[in-house]
Order: sequence, then C-alpha cells, then structure tokens
Amino acid sequence: VSMALTDLQGEILENVREEMIFSDTLDWYRELGSRLRNFVDRCGIPGDRVLGVGISFPGIIDEDGSEVIRSHIFGLSHMSTDRFRRFIPWPLIIANDANCGCRSELAPGRDSYLYISLSTSVGGSIMVNGRIFTGDTRQAGEIGHMILVPGGRRCYCGKKGCADPYLSSMLLRNTLQMPELTRKEQMALFFEKLEAGDPDCGRVWDTYLNDLAVLLTNLRMALDMDMIIGGEVGRFMEPHLEELTNKMTEYDLFQRDIDYVLACRPRNAFTAGAANMALDAFIGTLLEQV
Repeated sequence: VSMALTDLQGEILENVREEMIFSDTLDWYRELGSRLRNFVDRCGIPGDRVLGVGISFPGIIDEDGSEVIRSHIFGLSHMSTDRFRRFIPWPLIIANDANCGCRSELAPGRDSYLYISLSTSVGGSIMVNGRIFTGDTRQAGEIGHMILVPGGRRCYCGKKGCADPYLSSMLLRNTLQMPELTRKEQMALFFEKLEAGDPDCGRVWDTYLNDLAVLLTNLRMALDMDMIIGGEVGRFMEPHLEELTNKMTEYDLFQRDIDYVLACRPRNAFTAGAANMALDAFIGTLLEQV
C-alpha cells in the first residue's frame, strides 16, 4: 500500500510504502484506515485540513464509486466500497488503478492519450479531451485482456493468449530468480543487469519488446493517439524507446516516424493519480457552490 500527501497542485509532499497483504475482511480495512490516519499524523497535518482521499484499486469500479464490480486479481465481485468508507473519515474517491495512472499524466498540452500500465498485471486507460473514457460497461482500456497470441499462455482471467501473461513485469523480475528482493528492487536489478549486457536478461527483454511492439501497433491502428508506457516497466522505458519503436516499424507502415510512444513520468503514478482524482472531486464541489 502506497500513501502520499499532496498539495493543492497535486505535487507529492510526503509518501510511504507499507506491506499489507490484501484480505477482504473488516480487520484489513480497519487496519488500512488506521495506517492512513497515522500517516497523516506523522506528516503533521491536522485532520480537518485533509480535503479528500483517493484510492487506486485494481478492479472495475462503477460510475459513482460505490461498488467494485469485479477484480480478477483479488477475486472480488460486486463488493461495496463502504468497506473503505467505514474506516476513512474523509471524503473518498475510489478509482481503477490504470485510470489513476492515466490521470497522473494529464498536463497542459496533453489531454488525449492512451496510458498503458505494465506491472504485475497489464492494464490501460484512455484519456480523451481531459476526461477518461470508460466505455459502455466501464471496461474500456482493458488491454491486458486483448488476445495477443491466440491459444497461447493462460491468463489469470481464464482465457488463453491475453497480452497480460506476455507483458507482465513478472516475466522480467522472474529472470533474476531472487524472491528475497522486493518487486521494486527486482525491477531495478533487472534493468541494471540488462544495461550491463547480461545475456539472460537480454533475451527476455528482446522477446518482451517484440510482443509489446505488436500490441502497441494494434492499439495505434485502433485509437490513433499518443501512447504513454507506465507501471513498473514504464519507469525504466525512456532509454529503450528507440529500441522499441525500431521494432514497431516492422508493423506500422502507415507512419513514417514512430513518435507517438512515450515513457511515463518517473513517479508513483497510481498514488499520484488517485490523489489528483480526490483533488478534482474537491474542486468540483467548490464549482457546484458558485
């Protein structure tokens, strides 16, 4: 669980990351609320100055944020978000994690793009004119479950050949076979070894980029917009963009220069985006009063 305190401009002032193995029990939500209140206290902020809380959650959230419709990762279906609200004493916004990552990339001059989250699971979110496009059933952007290899590896969703088992960051981390390290440490070490010319990391990375190039080219054909690579892999992508786009030239023959693929900003995007969504909600309440 990552927690961050931001100012009114959405800039992170303090942040912390703590291990909390998820369990859909009241004790877990109670503990989350307790840790959040302790974090605010440690930051020296009076509780009445907290304007709102945003929570990034891996699942499909309904339009008003009152229900987790489905979370494959946590095995949840139609779970009321009142479990969070019970133990968090501030106005609360709960949103899909990829949508939060997408919101964190919104900036002047950048208001329409596809955000691709490459972490333990693969997700995505579509920003159109400054608003996240959710589709008819709020599942727009679920690129991790687009079929990349028909009849291929089994995905945790139950299908075979989804992009997720081919582009999960676990593929890179597992190359190291060092479970004693944290996920963050494993990712940093993988790219360190890749830069040093480790042959195993190099082979895995080359295959990974090939699969990513196919997926991105298909998405470009469908959406015709810039694409931002985020998540655990996105933080390390900047030095490898040319290698990736060179592979994409084999598949995209419609554009002379592959200049529409970008690396995310180096920050905890899900946490920052969730805070930004809470700030958006607060500003929305002010505008309603005008």
